[in-house]
Amino acid sequence: MKSSTSRQQTSKIHHSFHRFRPGFTIVELIIVIFVIGILSVITAISYNGIMQKTLAVSLQSDLKSASSQLQYDKTSNGKYPATIEAADDGKGLKSNSGSVFTYTHDDSDDSYTLIATNRGVSYYITSKNKVPTEGVPTVLAAKSMAIRFGGSKHEMPGGIVQTSDGGYVVVGKTNSYGAGGYDMTITKYDATGGLSWNKTWGGASDDSGSGVVVTSDGYYLVLGTTCSYGTACDAFLAKYNASGVLILSKTFGGSAAESSSAITKTSDGGYAVVGTTNNNDAFLSKFDSSLSLLWTKTWGGSGLDAGLDIAQINDGSYVVVGYTSSLSAGADDVLVIKYDSSTGSLIWAKTWGDIGEDYGYAIVPTSDGGFAITGETDSYSNSRADAFLAKYDSAGVVSWVKTIGGALNDYDNGSDLIQTSDGGYVITGELCEEDMLENILLAKYDLNGTLTWNKIFGGTTGSYYGNNIIQTSDGGFAIAGYVYNSGLSDIMLVKYNSDGTINNCTATFCNSSADPMIMSPSVTLIGRSATTASPTFTVVSQTVSDVTQSTTTTTVVTPSF
Repeated sequence: MKSSTSRQQTSKIHHSFHRFRPGFTIVELIIVIFVIGILSVITAISYNGIMQKTLAVSLQSDLKSASSQLQYDKTSNGKYPATIEAADDGKGLKSNSGSVFTYTHDDSDDSYTLIATNRGVSYYITSKNKVPTEGVPTVLAAKSMAIRFGGSKHEMPGGIVQTSDGGYVVVGKTNSYGAGGYDMTITKYDATGGLSWNKTWGGASDDSGSGVVVTSDGYYLVLGTTCSYGTACDAFLAKYNASGVLILSKTFGGSAAESSSAITKTSDGGYAVVGTTNNNDAFLSKFDSSLSLLWTKTWGGSGLDAGLDIAQINDGSYVVVGYTSSLSAGADDVLVIKYDSSTGSLIWAKTWGDIGEDYGYAIVPTSDGGFAITGETDSYSNSRADAFLAKYDSAGVVSWVKTIGGALNDYDNGSDLIQTSDGGYVITGELCEEDMLENILLAKYDLNGTLTWNKIFGGTTGSYYGNNIIQTSDGGFAIAGYVYNSGLSDIMLVKYNSDGTINNCTATFCNSSADPMIMSPSVTLIGRSATTASPTFTVVSQTVSDVTQSTTTTTVVTPSF
């Protein structure tokens, strides 16, 4: 039993504790929070640093192991293997850490370059320098090539990007492979056109890919339209890692049907998507970097109004291009809409066209703060329809318009464009020349819209179409298009030199200019008011089978000309 004195001392201790327990002042609490924040940042930086070092060690280890195997192959066979699959007596080179190998071999001097990539980080070795080096060699990209991908039915492209290893990812749709109907297809090529992997995404109904971007973590984000999942038909986003493994897929849309058209990365690290809703209005949806939907806007009237492409220009705003039949001078007119980037508020909408059909298919921001578009025009053409290139300032005022077309009474169009590193423009699309079928069009303009050169690419037994274009790391151009003959279509990947030539194509029209008719029409520009809305789109995560298509049944060939 405690004494009275002991009880008093204990009581004093408890009293003292409760008396002074309030502890932290506001200033002290802020200091504690600040210190905790610093410690968290330090911990995160340390963790990321450890992960980066671990990844680098893993990539270098894979390269060293592969280099030993390649040297063994040379000792055994007298030369290095011609392909990555031929290494190790046909077993192929394989990584131990989930890395993706890209291998190129030059038969002329029996040299090779091997790249290992994981989570957007790359290291490489060569036969002359077997010390792993961070990055990708700039000389990796093939100067020019033409390959086709397809099966027993139809394949169509929807988008193309160049990858960190100098290769390409092409998305589109296929009904030769997959779960049923059309499925979205994503195909990875190495820098020389060799097939790395290809996957399909979809269900029993039709699904297709309409665009692709490389994310900040080195993955591939695909935009598409699905009628297998969601409500009616919805837009979808699917994310793949560098090895072609599906990471996530989401559908988004309203109570009716949506079809997606294009995706672009935004300056805040997110994404903007355009398309068309079932009530025949153009829509614009903004996602953050984690693919959470922030807002959706629609624009349209009583007819058909479609958003086909989008760009974020220098002032931060989003500009959508497409066409409208609701508010047109004749049939369909080119439609250009400008939105505020923070809330999606409409800034202005403008059209141009006349009694014919006029469509805007693609848009690109320009270095002077404006933008340029391409498409097809019947109102201002030599014949039925011509491709056009139009330059706008940021206020939507047309600076100039150029058209290019064939002599035949047929359809020519511009389907995609880029602003080149020299400030000029390159468009691709379709051109029909006399005594020829449709051909892929590649036309180069200077900064002021003067035609520098133009090329056509095609064949004598089918029609060729250019859909999507990028400028490659070596200054050339790569086009994802398709060839149609005998009732079937295959995806084409065509890599051009910077002057528009293709080294391995001996046909005359591959390396010479077409002789098109060229005009500089004066277009009629009209400001438009339309019904706008902020609909609620529902985002749903979808479980979709990650299907690898067998490369033994996939045709990847260099076409003969």
